[in-house]
Amino acid sequence: MLGPGVSDAQYVLLHGPGELVTGRLFQVVGAGPKVYAKEALVDKEYPSEPSQPYYIVYALEYLETGNPLKDYMWDVRMLSGWMEHRGSGYPFATTLFELMETRVSL
Repeated sequence: MLGPGVSDAQYVLLHGPGELVTGRLFQVVGAGPKVYAKEALVDKEYPSEPSQPYYIVYALEYLETGNPLKDYMWDVRMLSGWMEHRGSGYPFATTLFELMETRVSL
C-alpha cells in the first residue's frame, strides 16, 4: 500500500548506484503515481528485466528554469527514510523542509 507521502508527492528525487549526492529532482505531473505489475512493464518494453513484482511509476518533468530547487544537490544519506544497500531503491516520503536541510554546497 502506498503511504500518503508517496502517493501525493509533488517532487521525486532520483539517484543511481553509488550516487549519494544528486541533483536529479523532478516535478510530478498528473494525478499521482500508477502501480504497474512486472508483466505490464515487460509488455511496455521496459529497458531491462524488472526484478520486483510491482513498480510505482510517476509522470515526471524537469524543473522549469527559474525554479529555485533546480540549483541544489542533496545528500540522500541524510534523509530520515534512507536505507542502505538494496533498500536504497525503495521509495520513501520526506518533507520539503527535511529535503532542504540535506542540501549540500556545490
